[in-house]
Amino acid sequence: MAEAFAVFVQLWFAHTPSIGENEKDAARREAWNQYQKFVEYVATQMAGGHRFIDDLVQDTIADEDELQQGASNSAD
Repeated sequence: MAEAFAVFVQLWFAHTPSIGENEKDAARREAWNQYQKFVEYVATQMAGGHRFIDDLVQDTIADEDELQQGASNSAD
């Protein structure tokens, strides 16, 4: 998670433009609106039982036969 967060911060800094003093209030309001949308989306996902980990690829290491074969090979 720390590595993913570090990559996010690097990309955020790379793509966030500098803004003038007269534009900062509008930028803060827009940022707050976007954050609220994000929070609502996450809450909806979690309320529905969806978790980020569900989106990750899950490899099946072995089926039951492969596990039995591996166990018998390691006993030899």
